[in-house]
Amino acid sequence: MLGIKFNPGIAYLIGLLIFFNDCRFILKPRIPKEFSDSIEKIELSHKGMDRSYLIQYPKSNKKKPLLLVFHGGAGTPEGMMALDRNELLNSSKVIDFAIAYLKGEGNSWNDGRITETTTAHKKSHDDVGYTLKVIQDISKKYSIDEKQIHAVGISNGGMFSLRLACEVGEKFASITSITANMPKDLSGICPAKFSTNLTIMNGTDDPLVPYNGGDIKIFGRSHGTVLSTDETIEFFQNKWNCNPSTNTKFLPKQDPQDSTKIQIASISCGSKVIKLFKIINGGHTWPGGIQYLPERRIGKVTQHLNASEYVADFVVKISN
Repeated sequence: MLGIKFNPGIAYLIGLLIFFNDCRFILKPRIPKEFSDSIEKIELSHKGMDRSYLIQYPKSNKKKPLLLVFHGGAGTPEGMMALDRNELLNSSKVIDFAIAYLKGEGNSWNDGRITETTTAHKKSHDDVGYTLKVIQDISKKYSIDEKQIHAVGISNGGMFSLRLACEVGEKFASITSITANMPKDLSGICPAKFSTNLTIMNGTDDPLVPYNGGDIKIFGRSHGTVLSTDETIEFFQNKWNCNPSTNTKFLPKQDPQDSTKIQIASISCGSKVIKLFKIINGGHTWPGGIQYLPERRIGKVTQHLNASEYVADFVVKISN
């Protein structure tokens, strides 16, 4: 057609570029069939923009903890469900907590980087304000324990979760950031006045968000600069006047074929704790999730740690 000869190699590359645009992925952009009756789409307006989120609220009479989930750049709420094989959705029903998957406008979050590479950054979206509005909206519509609001995000969503810790940490009982470091631009303006339980899970071989800090590069294009993982931990440790000492241990291996190793560092911050899961040989992936792209593109997925299980267990532990 049109005199163009089909080249499967070029077609694959174009498909990969579309699929992997802006350091994240779009996975199965549909609500899983088994959850279609329990998930509701809620639309709201913020700062003149039409926004939305997906929520699952298990039916019971008690006030529930609320977990907010933030997708990565170019990702979707539905893609986040597929990323962990619906484990957080299942845990929401079994353990009885509400879960909301928020959607970034332009499939991106304004995480504090000064860059023109995404819609959220280019247009300086007020995503912190949007998040607070979602919390307010859910609290009006459902019975939520407002002292038990939690957040988890990956990549761009993980960096945005760190921004939440900077600006509205008092709203959250816990925040978990995966494959993300503190944006250098954000570190200069981050007040972090209120401590929260903060967990960071990063792979040492992440080819996109460098564990040791520096430029985030996607196909050779810079998407801003981040601090190293150690500097990110130290940043909050200093802001929150945490204990200077760190307790470390290694998780036992779950799969002898898995070459990753996981070191956990715990830092006491009064009644709160900072935890680092250092995934040695790990990539730009969700621990225990799917290998959403080839290992040569994003690195390894560790199976020695299940991030979804950890987050769900943490929600229950703190709420009790």
